[in-house]
Amino acid sequence: MKAKRLLTIICSAVLFAANFSAFGCSNLRGDDFIKLEAEKAVIEPAYTESGAEVCRAASKSENVTSGGKYVGKFLEQNKITWYFNSEKTTLCNFSLSVANANPSAESFTAISGETFTFSVNGERFDFTDCQIGKGSVYSDSWQTLSLGELPVLKGINYAEFIFLDTVNLLNVDYLAIDTSQTNVKEHLHAWSISSTPATCEEQGTTHKYCNDCKFGYDSEIISAVGHDYTSYHYDDATMKMVSKCSRCTSQITANTPSSKYFGEVFTSEDMFKTRANKLVYEAESAFVNASAGLSHSTSYIEKDDGTMNEPSGGKSVGNISRVGNYIRFTVESQDLCKADLVFKMANVLYVSTGIGELNPMSNYVYCKVNGEQVDISFVSFPGYDEHKYYEWRYVVIKNVDFSEGLNYIEIGPKNSGSNITMPNTDALFIYTDYNCVRAIKTYQLNDITVGEYQGNYKNSVQFTSDENGNFNFNSGKIVSRADFVLTLNCQQNIENLAKNLDLSINDKTVKVEGVNLIQGENTFIVRGVPVNALNNQVKVEFSQGVTLSGVAAYSDSELIPALIANVDEKYDYLKNQSSTEKLTPTLILEAENADFGASVSSREGVAMIERNIYENTEKVASGNAIVGNFAKSGNALTFKFDMQSQENADVTIMLASANYSETIGGNRPTDNLQTLITLTVNGVAVDLSNVTLPIDGIADYYSWQAVTVNGVNLIQGENEIKLQVLNNVSPNIDVLYVYSND
Repeated sequence: MKAKRLLTIICSAVLFAANFSAFGCSNLRGDDFIKLEAEKAVIEPAYTESGAEVCRAASKSENVTSGGKYVGKFLEQNKITWYFNSEKTTLCNFSLSVANANPSAESFTAISGETFTFSVNGERFDFTDCQIGKGSVYSDSWQTLSLGELPVLKGINYAEFIFLDTVNLLNVDYLAIDTSQTNVKEHLHAWSISSTPATCEEQGTTHKYCNDCKFGYDSEIISAVGHDYTSYHYDDATMKMVSKCSRCTSQITANTPSSKYFGEVFTSEDMFKTRANKLVYEAESAFVNASAGLSHSTSYIEKDDGTMNEPSGGKSVGNISRVGNYIRFTVESQDLCKADLVFKMANVLYVSTGIGELNPMSNYVYCKVNGEQVDISFVSFPGYDEHKYYEWRYVVIKNVDFSEGLNYIEIGPKNSGSNITMPNTDALFIYTDYNCVRAIKTYQLNDITVGEYQGNYKNSVQFTSDENGNFNFNSGKIVSRADFVLTLNCQQNIENLAKNLDLSINDKTVKVEGVNLIQGENTFIVRGVPVNALNNQVKVEFSQGVTLSGVAAYSDSELIPALIANVDEKYDYLKNQSSTEKLTPTLILEAENADFGASVSSREGVAMIERNIYENTEKVASGNAIVGNFAKSGNALTFKFDMQSQENADVTIMLASANYSETIGGNRPTDNLQTLITLTVNGVAVDLSNVTLPIDGIADYYSWQAVTVNGVNLIQGENEIKLQVLNNVSPNIDVLYVYSND
């Protein structure tokens, strides 16, 4: 049966230096007691921030606080345990020094089992209700609670104080024990520590225990670490994406992406299987669009300075995190085939403390294969506590369909913000079942040579110079790779060309640091430059003593000049029908009968084909119908016709400005046609820069202009003339005339 005793409270206004009241503690006189400081006892729980803790007494209370410290900030279930040794089994008087812990708080009644409990060797002793004095903002008003005579055992004993209240709070200074009946000493623990590690789902502990008394308690709780799920990988058995915990057997699954292609990420090449034949396509040899500007440094090509983690080729592409930039790998395939693609990349998501986690990669980066989006939402890169940029990962995209001819793999940033988000890209590895693909490499502006050119390409073209000293070539077709050979004349030796010459090719700066030239003629070579359809320009700014006298391009692909269009009224067949010298077309193709593909009207509810133009507007249209409302980016129409033999002809397409302006409330002339549409004849681009489409008034959308391309070589068999809309402005289109010259 639990023993019950009365706890007597003595609230003294004047405390002796020994901190004991003269009332109720007559047996605690002189040196016949021992103080067990609360701050030296075991305070539990020790592992939570919301627990009791050791406090230093305020300066105004240190004269009445034993040792100048006490235990405060008690919360419900906080506990203090004192250990002491007794020479014999007997009864000893116990006292507890406490104070109201709420400054300026009213006094309150301490109730047994509600405010706190006190026990010795596990036996709890109850007390009668007692009054705790008011709190003070200036000093702790310490009170001595006389606990009465309580039994102690020979050897090691322990006393426990457990606080229960959530409103009325106490501070505890010390526990005092009468030593007149037996010699009592504080027990000094000989601590040892053991630990139970935390698991993914269960917490761990650090446990302190005394080798002498065997008392032990949890000094620290270690939170469960949680599952560390690795990147998702496709599981052939379940046909799902599976992520496994690196620490235990737990795994989670997700459905396979609905897109045609999806990415997985691995930390090394030996962790995934691919097709047998491997092609290494260095990122620095791909086409890098950096027109949006670099996010860091002055170049997107970084050389291996010894700090990189084994980059392929000693270079990588970085600093292109601004939206609009991208890397495009062009691959030529001999035939239809399957391929596995592997990007070697490294996370560079900068944060002040190191590298941030790139998770998922799809939040920051896009990837396309032949225009098809790749789902990279299952790809994530870890962060680091330091700024390191060359911890390589392998992003794997399997079972990609390559078509015969050219294939394009594009990857770039889609969310840059203020950080570098596009991973450093070292190389693209292309795996096929047999050797059927080759990399179409583009030019690198930092990779130039000076000396005799020995390209041995069968096709070449000379650029023409303009009044500003720049050299231009309007190409009829895109050529993926050509060598640009520049002839520079120097009046003297030049040790560093960069100090004398600023050079750009198609608005890309050629970095010429460290290039030396000799007096006289020098051949300056930039290899692997892609040739644009239409405008190509080599632009120079140089100091005295250096001149650019010629530019030629060499390629193993045919370099075809663009066709040139002009407005020529003599080819307007309808307008000239009454003329005795009229030209009669060999072939008339109505626009309304052309192939529109997937084109749609730019005006909801209004058809692209407008009929009865003559009756409605008094403007003549061939067949009384035209194609209008065509101003939607991507719209295209194609005139297709067969020729029995190869012929030379003049081709005319009748166009009228439909350049609506909200500002003027009507139509306006079109003087920038080249930026609005593209026109090709059998795949050869037509230069429209000389064409202007005037109007008779702002209500006039049918002022037809005979846009004519002279000297077109039509082939035997099917010919195609295609007009495509570049942005949401397009002329009205009436008819195509073919005038044979043979």
